[in-house]
Amino acid sequence: MVREVDEGPPLGGAYRSTDAGAAMEPALKELGQWADTCPAAPGGC
Repeated sequence: MVREVDEGPPLGGAYRSTDAGAAMEPALKELGQWADTCPAAPGGC
């Protein structure tokens, strides 16, 4: 993650992912889809 600060006023900021973070997006989407299929109960997956 990269934080970019706006000088303001008012002060503000924004975050964006780096190239390395963006490269992880497909794997994180797959993980999220897998998590959606697991029951929340103990011993679910």
